[in-house]
Amino acid sequence: MKEVLTLAQLQDKTVCEAKGVKADEREQHLSDAEFQTLFRTSKEEFAKLPKWKRDKLKKDHSLF
Repeated sequence: MKEVLTLAQLQDKTVCEAKGVKADEREQHLSDAEFQTLFRTSKEEFAKLPKWKRDKLKKDHSLF
């Protein structure tokens, strides 16, 4: 299981680097509840979206 981090931590590049969070997996470190609130979908449903749509949603929340 991945370490759970807050949105603010995941938006901070230095925190992500210090914790070894890959840039393309930042959203996976959100708690399930925060992920649901932010993206209005579960992590499982999010993974089924086309890559371009996932990337846009992540960019909208500065998770890229």
